Amino acid sequence: MASTGSTGYDSQTATLSASVDDFTFAIDIANLSSDAKSALAAHGSTDGIRVFSSDGSTEYARDIIDGSHSAGTGLIRFQIPGASGTSVGVRVYVDADGSYAASDTYGSDNAYNSGWEAYWPEGGGSDRTSNSNDLTAFGSPTVGGVAGQVGSGTDYSDAQSSYIESAVVSGPACTFMAWFKPANDTHNGTMVSVSDFSTTARYLGLFNRGGEAGDYLQAVSRNTNFAGPTTTSGFTASAWNHGACTFDTGTDATVYLDAANTASSSGLETVVGIDNTEIGGLGRGNTHNQIDSFVGVLNEVQIHSAARSADWIATEYDQTNDNATFWGSFTWTSLSEAASSFTGIAFGIAPIATGIRMGRGL
Repeated sequence: MASTGSTGYDSQTATLSASVDDFTFAIDIANLSSDAKSALAAHGSTDGIRVFSSDGSTEYARDIIDGSHSAGTGLIRFQIPGASGTSVGVRVYVDADGSYAASDTYGSDNAYNSGWEAYWPEGGGSDRTSNSNDLTAFGSPTVGGVAGQVGSGTDYSDAQSSYIESAVVSGPACTFMAWFKPANDTHNGTMVSVSDFSTTARYLGLFNRGGEAGDYLQAVSRNTNFAGPTTTSGFTASAWNHGACTFDTGTDATVYLDAANTASSSGLETVVGIDNTEIGGLGRGNTHNQIDSFVGVLNEVQIHSAARSADWIATEYDQTNDNATFWGSFTWTSLSEAASSFTGIAFGIAPIATGIRMGRGL
């Protein structure tokens, strides 16, 4: 058993509004019980964290992001294969023996299914998926240098030079997602985009329209014509907002603000020639466009190579918006106490059994 050596485990059950398939859940280590965090500190490493089903029979692949055993902080990401159902129960062991390599069955690579094309928890820098889509910084963004909605984020405060670019390719079916904290509501900004870098026309993107009346979000699809749905209400400047958009085969698009405010469009052009991805900006015409650069902080940026469902996006929003409420209070079960109780029962039975044998011998 992978939890060999554990002194105990935390357990809890989350209730979902709808079942999601092959979903990667998140647990904030800070929300574990005080006993679990004490055991983690005593263990001296986050390598011993394991996640199992509620009955302990099935282990799940997990990734530990920015984990600190001494501070009791960090994020546990783990995938439940298949349909989750609306009730998700887990056991979290924090001090198991040994450790996992990223490529191991229960290692970090397998905490994200094949639909995850890239995941940048800090809003820039290193990709957590096995695709290794690490980003190259242009200008002066501060990767991981500021507080995010979850953990730390990346500060794109300089509108003229604060974007990050890499060679991630996604589309035409894809999903963009991010927590964003815009510095103002007077500036149009690109949070996530993919494009044909050689032209000025072809791109898909998740945009915040702070420079427009209504401060709405827009999912933009442009091959030759600029089009895409917009939210009916606006984001809040200097506060955390959650944005997402999906493109289903490129012609149908949906945009989400805080998972609830949604809008859709159909019959859009299919964008071709995508060969460039940028976070915090839009690359086109062989230049990293600074006109629509995002100004503010980005966190939990994701690109998926599939159009995720509304239930998927809502579940991701719920667990990262308020992880403590999503899971509720974890309960600690001590394995050493359970072993002591079992030993006591065993010794209590033995004399009785011996007495019976003696009686039969008379």
